[in-house]
Amino acid sequence: MKSVSFAISLLLISSTVPPQVLSQQSPSTPTSTVPSIGEPPFTQELPNDIDWKSIQTDLPYSTILKIKSSFDGSIEYVVYDKDWRNNGNSTETGIRTRWSGDKLEGQIYLKGGCGLLACPFGSIIDVRSLPSPLVISTGGQEFRMYGEEGEFTLPTAFGKSLASGASTVLVKIGDSGKTLTLGTKTIESLQKLYSSLSLKEEPPKFILSPEILQQRTVSFQKQVASALTKVVGIKSSKGNGTGFISDTTGILITNRHVVGSAKKVEVTYFDGTKKEGEVIFKDRDIDLAVIQVTAPPKITPLPLCYATYPKPAEEVTVLGNPLGLANTVTKGIVSALRRSEGELKSVTPEGTTLIQTDAAINPGNSGGPMLNQYGEVIGIVSFKKSSGEGTGFAISIIDALEAMKVKKPTIMKMAATSECGNLLPIKSTKK
Repeated sequence: MKSVSFAISLLLISSTVPPQVLSQQSPSTPTSTVPSIGEPPFTQELPNDIDWKSIQTDLPYSTILKIKSSFDGSIEYVVYDKDWRNNGNSTETGIRTRWSGDKLEGQIYLKGGCGLLACPFGSIIDVRSLPSPLVISTGGQEFRMYGEEGEFTLPTAFGKSLASGASTVLVKIGDSGKTLTLGTKTIESLQKLYSSLSLKEEPPKFILSPEILQQRTVSFQKQVASALTKVVGIKSSKGNGTGFISDTTGILITNRHVVGSAKKVEVTYFDGTKKEGEVIFKDRDIDLAVIQVTAPPKITPLPLCYATYPKPAEEVTVLGNPLGLANTVTKGIVSALRRSEGELKSVTPEGTTLIQTDAAINPGNSGGPMLNQYGEVIGIVSFKKSSGEGTGFAISIIDALEAMKVKKPTIMKMAATSECGNLLPIKSTKK
């Protein structure tokens, strides 16, 4: 924390110029490009290997750009912004940000050798990532975001606010009290970007069927060993995450932020088999993505707890690939069942059911299953609060199925089921 405070005191030098009058970079004149139907009105297409964090890189600011990945052909739309002020002591403080549908990334720089009014030929003294937390205010709403290395996940509600016409964006930086006010042209571009991204996708056909559970006498170790065979690693241009097999056709469920804008992802099964997966559905609101694999391995799905929410103090198990460590198992309890409100609205829409847990969750766990003590999926691991330990969250599987418009299965009256709606195993009778 000391290093963050030092960075703020070094880079955001006090000045007689108030923060709200930061000068905005005039946008470059990009090559005009005609967007396809359904695309945001972008003005230029750039390769994804452009080093935007280099101060020397000349970027088109305050306009929508199309970034295409050479890795998997995925497409992302972004808006770059640059603001600065002359500190009056031969130095200039600047903030460069990159806004996409999912994330805000940014850096603060300090430049020396400046003149009284401008600094076209100054030299860079220091560059630091935006510190955590950030607080964004727009449309009468305030969102507190925690991030790492200058990268923050943008709340869906933030994009909705701009798409609805919010005309101001104020960013409070770290604990410094300093603020960044976005310029009119940047806000207009973000309004167009989020308006195009707010369109709902039609959910895929998903037939929910109750699964037969293992005998209650099966040991925890054997139960987890079986569940791990149904968990997969997912690699996209955004990075690595986790998913799990959710139906008999091999459909996979994960988080939307795991796949980002990718249309194709690499799926790695428990035995090391790799397959290409197609992202067939994404729900920005609830951070949900569905992946279809052609000719998937014949693996039975994890049973889904579609009939009831978990209760506080229930034991839970989290399976996934944190920090690239495949087939990792952590255990804890349901610390609380929460409705998304207050700070949690920065991650999921208000009213979404979140399962809070003290089970260890780290980057790479996203999209993986949270299981109850009987091996049924109660949630999709989504995020943890970086401001404290033992505060991880999963999106309720019930809410995810509702977002996909999945109907509950019809079960025979005589069938014995768990509270979650899955079939209990038939007890063997020995004479």
